[in-house]
Amino acid sequence: MPALVQICIVLSTLALVVMAAATVLAGIAIRKSVECLDRTAAQIEDVVAEAKHVGGKVREISGTLQQAAESVRSAAKGFERVGGRAAAISGLVLDEVERPVRRMNAVMHGVRTGAGVLLDRWTHRLQRANSNGGNHDDE
Repeated sequence: MPALVQICIVLSTLALVVMAAATVLAGIAIRKSVECLDRTAAQIEDVVAEAKHVGGKVREISGTLQQAAESVRSAAKGFERVGGRAAAISGLVLDEVERPVRRMNAVMHGVRTGAGVLLDRWTHRLQRANSNGGNHDDE
């Protein structure tokens, strides 16, 4: 065989060996990638399971919060009713107390005014009587 054909056969064989080695290396890289994907898929499954568990807990907490909110609303309505009743009662008490106090204030004002007028007249008379020498007939 001519030397050129032998060189071509050797080169073809080397190319075939290089391609086989590249295929083996590619297979190893693919196997590592698949293993990594398997680990990632397992981790994703764990995360999904944990997310489902957390979702269940969130639903439980949400239900509890709704119940608590209803209790708070109910208590607030009760306080509102009691506050309304207390305001109504205090209004009634003020109405019942305010009128007599105002009347008593008016009476006291009238008594003070009347007493002041009487005292002024009495002192005026006494002063006139003293200036006339005790004679009350001039009036």
